[in-house]
Amino acid sequence: MIKVFVDDGRAAGQCLPTLQPSDVALLVAEAHARRLPVVAHAPTVDLALAALEAGVDGLAHVPIPYEDAESDDVVAALAARRAFVISTVVAIAAALGVPLVGSLPRSRLWERISTRWRRHLGLAGRAVPEEATLRRVLKLLASAHEAGIPVYPGTDAAFPGVMPGASLHVELEVLRDCGFSDHELLVAATSGLRRRMGWRLGGAHPEGRAELLVLEEDPRESITATRSMRTVILGEKVLRF
Repeated sequence: MIKVFVDDGRAAGQCLPTLQPSDVALLVAEAHARRLPVVAHAPTVDLALAALEAGVDGLAHVPIPYEDAESDDVVAALAARRAFVISTVVAIAAALGVPLVGSLPRSRLWERISTRWRRHLGLAGRAVPEEATLRRVLKLLASAHEAGIPVYPGTDAAFPGVMPGASLHVELEVLRDCGFSDHELLVAATSGLRRRMGWRLGGAHPEGRAELLVLEEDPRESITATRSMRTVILGEKVLRF
């Protein structure tokens, strides 16, 4: 996979040089010629629309709409391109000054999170929370889901307000509130994007590395059951909780 960085810095109050649509189109053409999918980091709606017009296969983050009409434009462009979007709501929310932890503090997993990481989860990118903007982001995701756009959960890296691993459980909870069913989220968070990209799936098979997660509860009934981890198997490593 190729990730194209299309960001002029406006979303963070900066001014950065960035790729032009013609540059992105050229990169996409070269990548597709080598059968490589292309995703775009494009945080604002206009940049996301330009990247989709240039032919990218998906958006690495849901773009931030500052007007309701912009959400409709993004959904229409995603549908026309038959593209997907990776949500990363937890990172966007923290950047907007509204860090999310959901019901994580009431789960057993919270006991395994250090005080330092708990503080990190509470970090906000802005002093004044932009809650209205976050609501538009969530509305965009809900509209994309209703339109049949493939949405895959993701969190970005150790962004302020994001903890690798733990924040994915929060992401799933937020997406459920956007209208996704527990089964849809289970598929999207496991095999969804890997199938879309043509990557070999995990599990247990003679030719690959074992990737198994044993839970105490059934995630098909509630996606929050992903927090009830008992055992994780990665190759020859067995981690017990």
